[in-house]
Amino acid sequence: MRSVRIALWLLGSALATCTSDSQDQESSQLPALTAERSLPAGEPYRIVINRHCGVGYFSLPVNDGFWIADEANLEPDWIPSEWADTLGPGDDLITVELVLSADGTELTATTAGRSVVYRQMTAADPVLECA
Repeated sequence: MRSVRIALWLLGSALATCTSDSQDQESSQLPALTAERSLPAGEPYRIVINRHCGVGYFSLPVNDGFWIADEANLEPDWIPSEWADTLGPGDDLITVELVLSADGTELTATTAGRSVVYRQMTAADPVLECA
């Protein structure tokens, strides 16, 4: 009986670590972007973002600035459908590949084959409220 429980535990562990999305496997091999690390231009990093209140802007600073996606049109809960489709019920965290443009003016986040381009926020951009 003990060997059956061990076999089931091993099977469950193997299934829990498997993913059918090759992009998730690729992004997990990228270095993680942390608060202490600056994002170098042209080098892909991975970062986990929270979709609470949408992903129209990065709530975490990247290279000492905040970033906004113009395509979100300031919608408070905006998220591309391709990104939302990767989430299960109750999931709020999304792992994205993040690349800074060569000139440092655009930040591109990609997951599930869908990219979102962000620009650095300015004083003219409204402060987005989130409850």
